[in-house]
Amino acid sequence: MEHLHENIGYLRGLAEGLNVEEQKNGKIVLAIIDCLDEMAYAINQLSQDVDEVEAYVEEVDKDLAEVEDFIMELDDEFDEFDLYDDEFYDEFNDDDFEYSEDEITIASGSDHECTCQSE
Repeated sequence: MEHLHENIGYLRGLAEGLNVEEQKNGKIVLAIIDCLDEMAYAINQLSQDVDEVEAYVEEVDKDLAEVEDFIMELDDEFDEFDLYDDEFYDEFNDDDFEYSEDEITIASGSDHECTCQSE
């Protein structure tokens, strides 16, 4: 991007050396050079912004890859479990729960009970 600024500086020097400002269309030429200078600055800023976004996206991509690896490991660990195993659901039956309007008590068959009360 530095070459843009160098070229615009060269054009500005030519315009000043030729006394373009004193010529008939001199103001237009100088305004075009000023516009080119502003455009070169904007392009330089955009290039820097793109570089920052690229670096950020690379970091996010690395983090996402780590999360994907973690989830895949968890998935592999849970493959050995059958989530729809009827034996798991058969351990509980309706006799284990006592319902009332304000609370639910779960009798576990041991010495402990769990009671949930509504507010």
